[in-house]
Amino acid sequence: MSSPIKRRRDGRYVVRLDANARVVLANLAAQLPEALATRDPMVRRLFPPAYTADDQTAAERDYRELVDNALVNHHTRSLETLVATAEAESLSEEEFAAWLDAVGSLRLVLGTRIDVHEDMEAPDPRIRWPPSTDCSSSWASCST
Repeated sequence: MSSPIKRRRDGRYVVRLDANARVVLANLAAQLPEALATRDPMVRRLFPPAYTADDQTAAERDYRELVDNALVNHHTRSLETLVATAEAESLSEEEFAAWLDAVGSLRLVLGTRIDVHEDMEAPDPRIRWPPSTDCSSSWASCST
């Protein structure tokens, strides 16, 4: 199976994705900025703490004041680029980098939304999972 994304000699990236995959990516990416703005709990993994010790709460608060707006702006720009270029057949290097950032953000948020965590066991490949979860149209519909 060939990679759906290839770099051309001119530096652009060719994206060969199914139209349905593009729609899902664009729909989810279009919804995430609102969750970022409202600091919905499902976006918590996009803002990992820098200071976790009990005696470092002031340092964590200062850190949040310094970086939170920049993180929100970065994630929002990447998601907006994905939405704007979801149907494009090729992407510039900058657009491709934004796609990588946006898809990474979507992966983290979806993982949080369906409660994926590091200490989970791998699912049985014979069982279709998730049996009734469809996150393609709305974050709200994505639950276990």
